[in-house]
Amino acid sequence: MNRGRAQGLGALLALVLAACAGKQPKPDEPPVRSLKIEGTKEVSAGDIEDHILTTGPSWWPFAATPYFDPIAWQADLRRIERYYQAQGFYQAQVVDEEVRKEGDGVALTVQVNEGKPTKLSAIDIEGLDDLPPDFQQRVRRSVPVKVGEILKEDRWEGVKREVAGALRELGYAEAEVHGEVFVETTDQTARVRLVCVPGLRYKFGNIFVATGPRPSVQVRYIIDQAQGAIWKGAWFSEKALAEAQKRVFQMGVFGAVKVTTGRPDRENAIIPVVVDVREAPFHTIRYGGGIGVDPVRQEYRLIAEYTDRNFLGDLRKLTLRGKVGWAFLPALWNIDQQAPIFDFFAEFEQPRFPGR
Repeated sequence: MNRGRAQGLGALLALVLAACAGKQPKPDEPPVRSLKIEGTKEVSAGDIEDHILTTGPSWWPFAATPYFDPIAWQADLRRIERYYQAQGFYQAQVVDEEVRKEGDGVALTVQVNEGKPTKLSAIDIEGLDDLPPDFQQRVRRSVPVKVGEILKEDRWEGVKREVAGALRELGYAEAEVHGEVFVETTDQTARVRLVCVPGLRYKFGNIFVATGPRPSVQVRYIIDQAQGAIWKGAWFSEKALAEAQKRVFQMGVFGAVKVTTGRPDRENAIIPVVVDVREAPFHTIRYGGGIGVDPVRQEYRLIAEYTDRNFLGDLRKLTLRGKVGWAFLPALWNIDQQAPIFDFFAEFEQPRFPGR
């Protein structure tokens, strides 16, 4: 096959594919003309529609036409009941559903009976007996749900997360929290049981720095900044880790900073800290233009800025900013006076920590 013929066939194929892509084939099933969910009181119909596959027509005129899929529809009826359970309504049921012909499409209606919500009757926390009384109180206060509230699945996941976070904030870096919920369908109540495994209470150990090859920033400067929030011998705290990460990033010379823990020394209850950094460019140039307008003056200007974040070493920062332009009084189209304008700014920053 010669080259010209191959190119012609390729062009023809492209046209065919474009035609197919421009007009999608119409499904065999009828379009959905309306979708109604009736009987909702505590859970909104809009939220339910967001969690099922079948959709009703959109108000947007250019939106794709939704088509009815009977298999997906039957699955959606079960999804509605499952969504209600996740919201704490374990007795909710789809009591009726109708697929009615409407013109060339179908109108869908679902009738639900929400039932009564399941509420928390008790919250039992185990595994805290070996902790000091004030620690036990702080952990119990961290539970984000209260007796009498509706039991929702997303809140239940948050319960375990919050309690484990409270334990870690007290120094128990390897704390784990397990739990289960006992639902009583006869009276719509639920009892939460949490089992805490605090583990050892750790103190911070040495700070180590992980960086790229041939770093420009000396490791001791990074450690100095991290030690503003973490010091050796202090009790472990996730807030301290977050504060250390913030302080290192605010040095202004790193594009990415992550402060984590290393392998714990369980024999001595010591946990090291690892500061992982990636340096940003030390030399940056920014430039642009602008227009300034007020009742008596117009100006057109160019602006440039140069920053050296390691000027003469030791993380000294030098910033040079300049502006040049032309000003017209009162306006460009009605000039009484005109003149060049310029401005220059220089700033030098000497970090405090090299002086320690």
